[in-house]
Amino acid sequence: MRALPRVLAILVGVAVALTDVAGARAAGATGAGNTALARNRKLAEQAKKDGDAAAAAGDPAKALAAYEHAMDIDPTFLAAYDAAAPLWFAAKQYDVAIARLDGAVKADAKYAMGWYNLAFAHRKKGHNAEAVFGYEKFIDLRPSEPDAYYGLGLTYKAMGERDKARTALKKYIELEKRTDKQSFVDKAKAELADLDKAGAGAAEKPAAPAPAPAPAPEKPPAAEKPPAAVKPPAPRASIMNPKWLTVE
Repeated sequence: MRALPRVLAILVGVAVALTDVAGARAAGATGAGNTALARNRKLAEQAKKDGDAAAAAGDPAKALAAYEHAMDIDPTFLAAYDAAAPLWFAAKQYDVAIARLDGAVKADAKYAMGWYNLAFAHRKKGHNAEAVFGYEKFIDLRPSEPDAYYGLGLTYKAMGERDKARTALKKYIELEKRTDKQSFVDKAKAELADLDKAGAGAAEKPAAPAPAPAPAPEKPPAAEKPPAAVKPPAPRASIMNPKWLTVE
């Protein structure tokens, strides 16, 4: 949240500066308009030189401040954005990078490195859809350069788009011929192996076992037979029983 006021200030500053530049260009037929643009560009170039000197002296914070000052003077001075991007990323200032670069690519849709760095910042923030859009814009402008395919492959992998991730990573490996980038080629191959392993695991996942049959209901116990009636004993002969007098 601390970065939010700074980002908002950047957006407002970029909008105002771009409006000034557009106004100066609209009046480009006049000497005053051309003079203003030329003056701003010279001031921006000097600010960038100051930033380069600070970077060489090992002061990245001072260098970044100078580069951002150059952008404020002339938002169309793309060299300042190129110099600032690695410093933004090293400091994990992804929100600031997004705010600055978004204005730059809107002002110049053919700014290829602006699209690439904007996509990188979005990917680091987990903005996968925006990252894909930025990488694809770069690829449209520079289809034979490998870098964007690597980032695009990682973004698609994060999105669960395994087939698209494989296609992008394979394209990166195919195009990457720089010997100093071999470590990235190895990483791309490892990512492909991981994707293939994940795909094979999903395909070979055994079916869930069939549920066990429900136990048969218990047989109710047989009803108990009632006890047999007790036969009463025959009456004993007595003087009160007339049968006593009967002769059998």
